[in-house]
Amino acid sequence: MNTHFIDYRSINGRIRSCLAKTLEIPFEEIRNDVDIGEYGADSLVMALVAGDMNAHFGIPVPYAEDMAHISTVRGSE
Repeated sequence: MNTHFIDYRSINGRIRSCLAKTLEIPFEEIRNDVDIGEYGADSLVMALVAGDMNAHFGIPVPYAEDMAHISTVRGSE
């Protein structure tokens, strides 16, 4: 049983921060209602995001090519 508690704002912020750094776009421009792929994220970027999330939160984060079609964590704002 996983006893970790990670709030959605932390996850959202981490995803947005990693995308901003990797894609070299301002953090503030990454919106929750826009698919990540629309920012130019490809499978390599999504692998980097998954690796960053795993390292930061210490939990495995599955990665798939179609992750580029998700948005950042909705309901966190």
